Amino acid sequence: MCGSTGLKGGGKTGDRNGSGPERGWKEVMLFLAVVSIFIMTFFALIGLVLSIVYTVDSTMDWRYILGSVLFALFLILTQVVTHIMHGRCMYPLYLISSLGLALFFYLFLVSAAILLLILFLIVWGMSFHSFAGAGTVRVLVPVLISAVMLYGLLNARFLRRTRITIPFPEGEKERVRLALISDLHLGLLVGKRRLDAVAGSLKEYRPDLIIIAGDLLDTHPRNLERFDPFVRELCSTAPVLAVSGNHEFYNGYRESLEWMSSMGVTLLENRWVRDERTGLVLIGIGDPTSFGDIGRYREKLHELVESSPGGNGRILVSHQPLFFSEVAGKGVNLMLSG
Repeated sequence: MCGSTGLKGGGKTGDRNGSGPERGWKEVMLFLAVVSIFIMTFFALIGLVLSIVYTVDSTMDWRYILGSVLFALFLILTQVVTHIMHGRCMYPLYLISSLGLALFFYLFLVSAAILLLILFLIVWGMSFHSFAGAGTVRVLVPVLISAVMLYGLLNARFLRRTRITIPFPEGEKERVRLALISDLHLGLLVGKRRLDAVAGSLKEYRPDLIIIAGDLLDTHPRNLERFDPFVRELCSTAPVLAVSGNHEFYNGYRESLEWMSSMGVTLLENRWVRDERTGLVLIGIGDPTSFGDIGRYREKLHELVESSPGGNGRILVSHQPLFFSEVAGKGVNLMLSG
């Protein structure tokens, strides 16, 4: 445990309805199949739109569609291979695959906008080829996407710390410092320099509690040995509490929670705890992916809020900011999410 936390809680860690989610190989294969079909279908749509934009007569060219689908298949396979054969030698391949998935997202947004433009032109009896701004669109697509991706890559290198001061709703006016971090995605793409900056920033801030709002890891826990010192350093700074994100579920739900617990992290998974010193009540819930459907997640969320005691403010921690308006009416003062 991360030092003396002064936390008392209720609920069963990792519990939905008496047991945590189990994933057999059939479930994993089904998940991969569904995701693969989804990605390849949308890549095919992207290829169709690009063929209309970049062919001379703005007609469908099957080579654009085939190339897009093959690129999607490459991204899927590299993600699978780099997770199975995890190692620093996989870094270049994993980086290319991750950038490719980002490219997919931006291409999809741009393609959707272009498709709306094409439909608008059809309504007015025009083709994209005869559209006066077709040349501008052809130039803007690669320039705009490249600029956004470059900005994202550069922006990700900078660590920013945002301070928010919130008054206690009742009770003593003792000051308490909470540090929220999320989506660290410990894995191939995270280097020591980045983690040193995070740890240094937290030490400088001197929080009373550190809260991790999910997606701490980006690989199976068996590959995280080199990150053990970082997590232990966080725990030496202040008590650390965490909930799961979707990436904990993807990489082994039970194993991820067990690894965090072994590092000294207090799991706030589907339970509440009360800080005896400040009277704060912290309510944590796992990511919706660990529940199977959103209905169970919503039911568990209300159950946790209703079973938690009143105190000097109630804080909800969830990877996704869902249903806050509903629980706010039941006494939740603040929601912390990834």
